[in-house]
Amino acid sequence: MRVLHCISTLDVGGSQRQLALLSRMLPRHGWDVHVACVQDGDLARALDPATTIHCVEDWDARVALRLARLIGRLRPAIVQTWLLHMDVFGGLAALARDIPWIATERSSAPGYPRRLSTGMRALLVGRADALVANSAAGLDLWRRRGRPATQRLIRNALDPDATIAVPHLPPGVTVADGSAVILYAGRLVADKGLRVLLQAVARIHRDVPAVALLCGTGPLEPELRRLAHDLGIADAVIFAGFVPDMYAVLRRADIYVSVSLAEGSPNAVQEAMACGTPVVLSDIAAHRELADAGAAVFVDGQDAAAVADALVACIRDRSAAQSRAARAQTPARAWSPEAMGVEYDRVYHCVLDNRRS
Repeated sequence: MRVLHCISTLDVGGSQRQLALLSRMLPRHGWDVHVACVQDGDLARALDPATTIHCVEDWDARVALRLARLIGRLRPAIVQTWLLHMDVFGGLAALARDIPWIATERSSAPGYPRRLSTGMRALLVGRADALVANSAAGLDLWRRRGRPATQRLIRNALDPDATIAVPHLPPGVTVADGSAVILYAGRLVADKGLRVLLQAVARIHRDVPAVALLCGTGPLEPELRRLAHDLGIADAVIFAGFVPDMYAVLRRADIYVSVSLAEGSPNAVQEAMACGTPVVLSDIAAHRELADAGAAVFVDGQDAAAVADALVACIRDRSAAQSRAARAQTPARAWSPEAMGVEYDRVYHCVLDNRRS
């Protein structure tokens, strides 16, 4: 049977990485995997070699029509959409072709400001055959609405290479001996709390030898560079850009920090836990789903002083930090690609059985 995944881009991102892992698992359950995207990218290489990629040209009002034509040609048994734009355009195409449609929820209520696009998405996803969320908070968003009728929680999976990567810094990055590496990985965008992180680094800069290593790209980068300069910590903040071998960097880091205002189920936090890296996390529901107080340090993500205190505590009491990191590795063992593949296969067959009945 054939499944068509619709995702905006195959550039680097958490959803793209999950799709790459899923593409390797679904053929084991008899699925012929196809991916439709508007823009190709680095993550295309991580897809299973048997996966067929279809690019549907640039964004414009005709994307839904192009996807509908593609669906008509492929006749997939299931269409699955990822992220807001494809939940709208891919969802419209699947509804127009009357193909069973599964939407995915990768965020939670705080991640959706009031906009026309989010309102349209909510209306369309309510008509999907099923919704799969990667967090309880994301699932709760749709349970309160009561639609779609079929809803499932499927956790993000972790690449098994996470626990065997050889620790090292990104190419071209050097850190002075004795300096702690405070790592962030992800998009450089406003809701990730990165301004607060830099303010926290400025607070500890004179007393504790440490550097903030920011791995990722995004529209906030120019502002963050200016802020680092204005705070007098330009020499203590490294903008590494896209880093392909993040597991190795996670295993090299002394602390992984995520002070996001809103998340679904953050891949990088799960990966840091699996790699045995101590984590400092904003006290939000998405982070509490992954770790308890014995496995992470939770802080007010909008309080730079609190974030600074947590970073200093991890650096100065490395024994306690490593004890928490060891405890965090226990739940990470359950986040396997094989388990994710089994769960999605079950959802697909559930949707098909519901259609037939």
